[in-house]
This record gives sequence, C-alpha cells and structure tokens, in this order.
Amino acid sequence: RAEYRQDVFKTVYRRAYDTGITDKLPNRVKLGTNIFVRDYITADDVITSRKIWISNFIQLSPVIDANIRTELAVINSPTPPRPSGLEAKTDCVGPLVSATTGFEKAVPDENNDYTDDKDYWFMVENAPYFDANEVNIGNVGDDLNSNGTVGQFPNTIQKSSIRYYWKVLQTHDRFGAEIKPIPSTILDMEGDGVSGDYLFLFPPGAGKYRVGVKVVYRY
Repeated sequence: RAEYRQDVFKTVYRRAYDTGITDKLPNRVKLGTNIFVRDYITADDVITSRKIWISNFIQLSPVIDANIRTELAVINSPTPPRPSGLEAKTDCVGPLVSATTGFEKAVPDENNDYTDDKDYWFMVENAPYFDANEVNIGNVGDDLNSNGTVGQFPNTIQKSSIRYYWKVLQTHDRFGAEIKPIPSTILDMEGDGVSGDYLFLFPPGAGKYRVGVKVVYRY
C-alpha cells in the first residue's frame, strides 16, 4: 500500500488597526496533513519494481480543507499600539468665546483687557481624543495659542483615568488693586476633590484672574 501525505497551510493576512490596510504576511499557518492511500501489487514484492494499482485513492479522516474560514487571535501582543507621545505637555488655551463655527480667540479692548460681560472658555490644547480602539488620536500637533508650547498626551493614555483639575486665582480686585499677600482662590477643583472636562467655562466678575489646569492620568 502506498501512502501520500499532503500538508495544508493557511495564508495569514493582517489588517492594521490604524490605517485599515490589509496585507499578506510572509508567515503561514499549518492546518494539518491530509493522508491518502492506494493499494498496489508488484511481480516480486520489491518496492522499486513496476506497480500495478488495484484501487483508487482513498483519503483517510480527518479531512483538512483550506477553504474553511480560519481566524487567529494574538494575545498579549506588545503592539498595537506602539506607545508614543511620552514627552507629554499640558497647555491651556484661552480665553475663548463661543461662535457659530466653534470657539474663537477672545479679543481684548484697547487697554488689552477683556470685558466682564462675556462668558469665557478655556480648554486643554490637543486634549485626548479616542478612536474605536481607545487609542488617543488627539495629538494633532497644533499650537492653538501660538505660545511655542504644543500640548500633547501619550497615545496609550488610559481614558478612564483622566482627571482635569481647573484652578482660578484672582490677582487684582475690580479697582485694579493687587490682592495681597497672595491671590484669592476662586476655584480649586483638586483641593475640592472634584474634576472637570477638557473645556472650562468661566464667567468672570470685574478684576484680574489667572486660569490654569492640571491633567492627571495613567498610560
């Protein structure tokens, strides 16, 4: 009896999570081996002699079929994503005013002061924004307030861990006098044990203020 062995392989394709491009990998996965047998006789029972086949091919079970859909799962792979943006910086943009097209930079008066009859917004520059895989894609590299510092955060930042702590200090009163010995604290989220969002609304009274934000997170 003659025995034939046929190894069956599956081609491996990879779809990149970030680009959506599917490409063929050089690797392949062995699904198994098909075994076929066929009976024969010879005149002298020598295997190298001329054979006379006395049966058709018979495939032994199990049958390995390459056309069956096969899915592979990779566990504990270091990528994706590959960590980047680890040199994180927090930058606060504002004051801004709400407009029909979004937010615009507030325009001061001729004395370089902002009027106290508007609501002003502040925001974290390039705040984390997540795709379907919860990878931060908010690092667009824009210096929104043109101060030379570009806010950015790690692409592997943990979404549920992000805390925005806003703080507002009043440095001068409504008459322009400096508040001494230290500025007056109007808001201190971290000290109050609460957190906000990457956007912060501040309707000021008369006076001068300092607005800042602290971002705490894991990655």
